[in-house]
Amino acid sequence: MRSMPLFLAVATFGIFLAACGKATTDPCLTVKCATGKMCDPADGVCKASDGGMGGGTGTGGGNVGTGGGAMGTGGGMSGTGGGTATGGGTATGGGDATGGGDATGGGATGGGTGGGGIDAGMLTGLAAARAASAGAVNIAVTDVMVTYVKPTVGTETAGFFVQESTTGPGLFINIDPATLMPAPTPGDKVSFTITTVAVLGSSNTGLRIATAITGYSQVSTGNALGSYVQDVSNVAAIATMPADYDSELIAFSGTISSEFAPAGFGHSSATLDTMAVMGNANVKLRVPDEVKDSLDLTLGCQVNVERGIMWRFDAVAQPSAYATGEFITPTCPNPRLLAAIATSATEVSLTFDRRLSAFTVAAGDFTLNNGAMVMSASVNVSNPRKVDVVTAMPLTGGMSYTVTVTGSFGNSAASTATFIGYAAPAGLLFNELNVNISGSKDLVELLVTQGGSLANMTLETSASSPPATFTKLADLPNVTVAAGDLIVIHLNPAAVGSVDSASETASKNEFAKASHSANYDNAWDVRGGATGLSGSERVLLIKRGSVIIDGVPYVFPTATPPSAFPTDVRNLQTAGFWSAQACDAGVCSDVETRALSVNLAGVSTSATGNSAMRNLGANTKTNADWHAADAGQSWGAANP
Repeated sequence: MRSMPLFLAVATFGIFLAACGKATTDPCLTVKCATGKMCDPADGVCKASDGGMGGGTGTGGGNVGTGGGAMGTGGGMSGTGGGTATGGGTATGGGDATGGGDATGGGATGGGTGGGGIDAGMLTGLAAARAASAGAVNIAVTDVMVTYVKPTVGTETAGFFVQESTTGPGLFINIDPATLMPAPTPGDKVSFTITTVAVLGSSNTGLRIATAITGYSQVSTGNALGSYVQDVSNVAAIATMPADYDSELIAFSGTISSEFAPAGFGHSSATLDTMAVMGNANVKLRVPDEVKDSLDLTLGCQVNVERGIMWRFDAVAQPSAYATGEFITPTCPNPRLLAAIATSATEVSLTFDRRLSAFTVAAGDFTLNNGAMVMSASVNVSNPRKVDVVTAMPLTGGMSYTVTVTGSFGNSAASTATFIGYAAPAGLLFNELNVNISGSKDLVELLVTQGGSLANMTLETSASSPPATFTKLADLPNVTVAAGDLIVIHLNPAAVGSVDSASETASKNEFAKASHSANYDNAWDVRGGATGLSGSERVLLIKRGSVIIDGVPYVFPTATPPSAFPTDVRNLQTAGFWSAQACDAGVCSDVETRALSVNLAGVSTSATGNSAMRNLGANTKTNADWHAADAGQSWGAANP
């Protein structure tokens, strides 16, 4: 049986009186609850107690006091034989009512909690820690089982999990096991006092963890853990009541049903379909990136974990495993072709979602349309998820081509990709920014420094966390531009109509301002995606495939600084697109990083108000290249 989420532990128990003349059936007669939990006769479910809910179970009449005692008749639990504990006090001697009368053998010591609800303040042990608010506490934990050790990954530091019984509750102790003597290992029983509790996620529903303890001692070691492993593969409640299972030792199996996405620095997660839960984004497999890459996990892989841990972020259950050895060998589909890009007139780079063997790839495994022929194909030496294709003749620059995987290693669900024949890429610089326009209809202007093609170029923004995570905001059109041209990217545009237009591909005034009021007749107007710029600290990139064309870090001083920003700026510096300045020795602090970024304080909420503009002709890759946002705007025209 499961305990209810302790931070939601508010229950009202009815009183069953023999005097009412109604037959009563106690569903708890056949229920055996774990230590620290008590069966609720209203529904036969074990629920955390140790105090406020009453005492033990009535064996023929009144309840048995077990440290909390039965409540008064205003809300306490009734004995199954008819009699009820009265007086509202707490039975301290623990006598059993055996003939229908009140519990005896221990005097009442003071008025209990009216209404029969669980009083979180009276909980003990792990249950008390799981109900606590963040901050200092003093909670004794005795004789609990160490079930799992979590290593340091990214910014998440090492710790260990403990459980009171085979069905919980559990708790993560965020203290490096190596700092304790003897170091806790799975199968140990330990005791300690929790002195600080932290909350990961929302204050009310977030995951409780212990971040400081005292008095740690080992009670025993070498205990068997087999009975603690709960297989949740066929448990639907992990999607609806994830707090019932968090921090507990689990086994699970299922199919990865979405692409992986960042889930905290050094981690990734993807939706996991199990026998009981399918297509629910509140159940996600979460693993370290190193484990994901080592096992080559991707969409469609079937996984089976023999011993893992249930992590949780608010309402999202995150079955997790931190070592490849915890997985039975996954079964995965053939590699999917994700993208293709021409890197020269005769070379095309293909990207797959899984690694390929150098011995399984040959020229005959690929075909091209429009009369093009594949002369050779080989797995990329530095990245086995890429294949380098060489064509027999140069491809026509700007022409659209389709490549198809015909080899036996291909995946029929994703075996084709389109790309544009190679044309020399344009040189671009970020030239003007406004992240604060009402409705997130933000604008980004680019200056063409070298004529060429915009094919395969994208505008991307960094994330708040983890570092090196970028999201595409816009695709630039397949257009050849000239040096000195301006490109204005309209983010979160309205539907094509009298305000916003489609991207211009024929000329800079293809969709004139007279018919589309948001456009600029002296610039290439590009229709961006549905997301505006973040009013925070971010790094913006213009990329062609994986190659950076230009980058700029910006700050919006009123925002809360994201944790990834210093690292993302450092990466931009290392790539040579921003001056290292004060960061030569390593990653700058947030304060230092803000000081060397483009400051957008003062930008307007309107496209006609102040924007941040590059000084005409400046390109030292520092914020000195940019004018303060106090000189109006110059969209589609030369900056002052």
